[in-house]
Amino acid sequence: MTGPCPEFCTCCFNGSEDQFIIDCRSKTLEIFPTLPNNIIGDSSLLLDDNDIETLSTISLRNSTLGELHLKNNSLTHLHLDQLPSNLKVLDIRQNNLTGLDDDVTQFVSNLKEIQLSENPWQCSCKFIKFLAYLRRSYLPEYQAALRRCSGQEYCPDLCTCCREDDSNRFLINCNSLGLMEIPTKLPMTENAILLFENNNLQTLDRSTKVKGYDQLKELHLRLLVSLEEKDLCPEKIQFYVIYFTTFIILSCLLSILQCFWKSIPMWLYEKRLFLKLTTRLEKGNETKYDCFLAYCHKDSHFVREYVERLEHGRNRLCLCFYERDWLAGEPIPDCICHSVENSKCTVILMTKNFLKSVWGRLEFRLALHATSKDQHKRLIVIIYPGVENFNNLDGELQSYLKLNTYLMRNDVNFWSKLTYALPHKMIEENQDMEIIDVEPENLRAEP
Repeated sequence: MTGPCPEFCTCCFNGSEDQFIIDCRSKTLEIFPTLPNNIIGDSSLLLDDNDIETLSTISLRNSTLGELHLKNNSLTHLHLDQLPSNLKVLDIRQNNLTGLDDDVTQFVSNLKEIQLSENPWQCSCKFIKFLAYLRRSYLPEYQAALRRCSGQEYCPDLCTCCREDDSNRFLINCNSLGLMEIPTKLPMTENAILLFENNNLQTLDRSTKVKGYDQLKELHLRLLVSLEEKDLCPEKIQFYVIYFTTFIILSCLLSILQCFWKSIPMWLYEKRLFLKLTTRLEKGNETKYDCFLAYCHKDSHFVREYVERLEHGRNRLCLCFYERDWLAGEPIPDCICHSVENSKCTVILMTKNFLKSVWGRLEFRLALHATSKDQHKRLIVIIYPGVENFNNLDGELQSYLKLNTYLMRNDVNFWSKLTYALPHKMIEENQDMEIIDVEPENLRAEP
């Protein structure tokens, strides 16, 4: 050989076996040692019981090592270029390996001897070939890997089971195995999916009796059916398929448009897509405010979310509400009239407290009269949870609520519907927005 024996190691020649041995066992090594060059004959490297986390690509790939013993180290990954091309024996027991890449799996499957037990193998689908190798050659290790990811060690014969890292789906891969029936038992675990394509399954009649079949999240089938040439008409069948597919697609599109005809513009406007088509042109005289919030003073805590969503949001509407925009000392009826007249729309926060409020009913009535005089002004009523009827309102206000639509605050699409119903504004993306701190103060007293 050329070069000295590695530091802390012992080198010797075993004449009875015609083998050169480099013994570095139990030396608490953390770095892979530098090996001598041009070792004549068979050679073995013993590195058991150390703390090595990775192997040396330069030292190993071009070496003439025939045996590599790495039991009880801290390896987390093996690369093909870290394994000697002449390797015959590999011992990687008791490390921190979770799987082997496809090229490494192909390499170790051709070794004379491989020992790989007592590693925390995972049943990740990115190691699907390695899992299939484990099942064929080291069944206990494969079952241990299944227990770690599914809580059980069963997988149907011939099939390979694994869990996808990104979607957390548990795949039972039985594709292309020539099976006549679905396996009689399936793993019962979360998000299980059976892949059973390119087999010889002819019927699903017996599948309902399969244990675990009812717990499958997905079932992928591509049945192989034998057809004679006389059963097909090659000249016309392709046209039939095109016509039928086109009809199905158009029907689905029309159904979707019919179901979501009103929701689509709202969604596009919320996402700021096709704004020139979805933005409503506001008519009428220019006003100081976009929206006047009418509510009971006991519900002042609701104001902050409207300011954050509407004034600080993408549309940046200018809101009017009494804690911030009314002058102290002004008559309340005058303030209400001024706010309604100088706003494009009035939003009523209809709560139990509002129904009992005299000022609230006045705001509602004035806003209703303003919309009847000016068709460009809008009145939007938001019903909060707890409001069961409108018996406390006057007959005119009750009639309005019975004949007109309103928003429910507990609707999952509440903000999308409200944003689309409010005045539309075209705002540039890079426009700075003014942050206004809202601290409600009780500037008016309820009778």
